[in-house]
Amino acid sequence: MTCLSIELLSASGSSWLFFVSSKIFPFLIVPSHWFFALLLWAFFSRNPKRKKRRFAAALIFLFVFSNGFIFNEIKRLYSPEEIRADDLGKTYDYGIVLTGMTYVNRETDVAHFSSGGDRIMQAVDLYAKGHIKKILITGGSSRIFDNEYREASFLRQFLLNLGIPEEDVIAESEARNTYENAVFTAALLKGSTYQNLLLITSASHMPRSAACFRRAGLVFDVFPTDPPYARSDYQLSTFLLPNAGVMSAWSSLLHEWVGFVAYKLKGYA
Repeated sequence: MTCLSIELLSASGSSWLFFVSSKIFPFLIVPSHWFFALLLWAFFSRNPKRKKRRFAAALIFLFVFSNGFIFNEIKRLYSPEEIRADDLGKTYDYGIVLTGMTYVNRETDVAHFSSGGDRIMQAVDLYAKGHIKKILITGGSSRIFDNEYREASFLRQFLLNLGIPEEDVIAESEARNTYENAVFTAALLKGSTYQNLLLITSASHMPRSAACFRRAGLVFDVFPTDPPYARSDYQLSTFLLPNAGVMSAWSSLLHEWVGFVAYKLKGYA
């Protein structure tokens, strides 16, 4: 076994407990769960005044965490600025795409794209325009159990089916989280001849991803996808009406915040 293999196995083994806890903890930071807890707290309150106050608190909570304007402006503060493909000033040897954009229907064993699919679509666009020479996809299974499905392998085949040459698509399908994305990608590129790297992932995921990849010793530019909505897209309903999709989006953003802090404490970022 090579020294590199031992190093990777050691890193993987030491991060197992962190990996498991990172998959369980997000259950606690889902706003819809908090809202339901507030409703239960209010419902079982015996004091009439406290009951009214707690129901009012639940309604205020619902408004804040389902309001498109509030969410988008906070996401805008956390996310890097959007970059247009035509504004890239150089050609990149590798566009590194982080997974987290598909899911598998366990009954049909068919993979489908989820909301993060903009990552791979932007990578294909950058490749077609000549901004990146090769697409390197990193990410295996994020499941604790039943982890046969490897997302990078599926996405590699997807790109090959689109007609992209086999030599231009590389898949790293062992990484289980952002830290391992960075470590395994750095190991894969070690010894390779390249000059410029472009990191491609969702805007809200970019701060944590970039910190991990820098920690792994890589030098790169960033290309954030799934950016916040433009302020010109705001409508009256954006300010006034609750949106269930926004509450769901908060879960992802809170996950990024907590994950970034945890990675900093762990020394991953």
